[in-house]
Amino acid sequence: MRAEFSITLSARSAAVRIALLYFAGSAAWVVLSDSILHGVIRGAPPVLWQLETVKGLIFVFVSAGIVGAAVYRCQRQQEKARLVTESKLRKLRESGLIGIFGYDETGTVKQANDAFLRIIGYTKEELCKDEIVLAQLTPVEYVHRNAVADRKIATRGFSPIYEQELLRKDGARIPVIGGRASADSKGDYGIGYMLDISGLKKAEEEKDALHAQLLQSEKLNAVGQLAAGVAHDFNNLLNIIIGYCSLAQTTAESPAAVRNNTDHAIKAATDATVLIRQLLAFGRKQNFHNSTLELNALIEGHCQMLQRLVGEQIMICFSPGPPAWIAGDGIQLQQVLMNLVTNARDAMEHDGTIEISTAHRTLGAEVQDVPSGDYVMLKVSDTGKGMDAGVLGRIFDPFFTTKEPHRGTGLGLSTTYGIIKQSNGHISVDSVPNQGTTFTILLPLLEEAATRPKLIKGVRQRTVVTGTILVVEDSIELQELFVSVLERAGFHVLRASSGVEAVNVADRFGDKIDLVISDIVMPRLNGPEAVNQLVERRPQLKVIFVSGYADAAKLTSRWVVLQKPVAPDALIEMVHQTLAA
Repeated sequence: MRAEFSITLSARSAAVRIALLYFAGSAAWVVLSDSILHGVIRGAPPVLWQLETVKGLIFVFVSAGIVGAAVYRCQRQQEKARLVTESKLRKLRESGLIGIFGYDETGTVKQANDAFLRIIGYTKEELCKDEIVLAQLTPVEYVHRNAVADRKIATRGFSPIYEQELLRKDGARIPVIGGRASADSKGDYGIGYMLDISGLKKAEEEKDALHAQLLQSEKLNAVGQLAAGVAHDFNNLLNIIIGYCSLAQTTAESPAAVRNNTDHAIKAATDATVLIRQLLAFGRKQNFHNSTLELNALIEGHCQMLQRLVGEQIMICFSPGPPAWIAGDGIQLQQVLMNLVTNARDAMEHDGTIEISTAHRTLGAEVQDVPSGDYVMLKVSDTGKGMDAGVLGRIFDPFFTTKEPHRGTGLGLSTTYGIIKQSNGHISVDSVPNQGTTFTILLPLLEEAATRPKLIKGVRQRTVVTGTILVVEDSIELQELFVSVLERAGFHVLRASSGVEAVNVADRFGDKIDLVISDIVMPRLNGPEAVNQLVERRPQLKVIFVSGYADAAKLTSRWVVLQKPVAPDALIEMVHQTLAA
């Protein structure tokens, strides 16, 4: 009632003042104009001029009333709108939802509602004492963002909404979102608003954590469903290895028969290695050791192994392009080749051809989702049965396969996709039913330098080196294998079955040890812990870790980690590279 009375009184007084001013001015004009006309036009009866004046005054009076009524109505509507707006702003300020504050040209907060004081942890007494300064509330990393907002205010009068953090009085950080604006024409006084979004941030973090748990749970469920099939495949491969090795022992007098049997065993072991690495790559992130590689040499060095993998009825043709230097993990890229070649082999009924080719390609903006630049294009094509559009749409999905039960896990192409993405590359596939399939991989091309190591037939030229190597491996059978391989390569080999034993051996032989080859996960004292003790005594000691765990590299980032199983040639190659470095 008081607000309504105030509106009525204010609007009425304004209307009366405007109406009186209008009437006084118009009446004076009527009287003055009639007097002038009466003096100019002579002979007219005085009563006629008096009637004209009265008529004009009546008209002025009526029009003044109309003007006053219109002004009264307009003023009343404006007053009502203003009061509604003020009421909304007052409720917003007192609601505690948004922190509102005012500050002067020095950045000192002069006014603030309870919500803003609650966000920053200050009291009204500290506000009255001018102890709250915006610069003190701003973390260092957000000073630049506030400076940008100040420039926007200087040019446009307000800043866009932006996100930042505020420093509470107790030192805690509060994420907020808000903006500021100039409250006067000079820019000496500003207002701002802040909304505390810490609850929203916490909810987002919990959502992301739940999403990650859900994905991991789905992976575990899927792996559980595959356990029987994987066990079946793996047992078959172990049966092949054991059987052909037994045959090799019984046919020792025939070198050709031994070679044939061992070739079958190696092929089965290679398939088992691929299967395990696919499971590890899908279950968690594999180690990724980035290095400079020449792709043509990498492929050429594995063509013979790939040919054994597909059998004699399928021909593998490799057409290398110009030297193709890339950055990637050699072991991971070998797995990509094996996955694609195995997939091509399974797509062909009895015989056929697998074509592997490389070329340079420069891309602009014409290829969607691929940054412009220079690339190495790797193509793997087969003459198999091809795929329709429905299969192509799901070909990279984990656990999706079109093969018969117990012939495929559905991990090969999804693993390949992940490795290529880790290498900052792109993979696509083209296929037509009964006309074959072509996988196209694009990997960023590195500039070829004169200092690149020379390659002969895909094998890095090896510097002849010798030395003493300490092998640390808790698996006695694997330890014997490593020792045998290294001794046949001309090295003097020491051995230890644990990290503690390795430290004791190093204490006896001291500076005679040139290189340590160690497992990572071992009881009591693991590999990295033992090596750290050895390196403290001899900083120049060189180290190679060998492990079968996918996340073993997390325990050591200083040295190279070879993934088990490692082929003898790969082990000797890495030993020569490490000792010659």
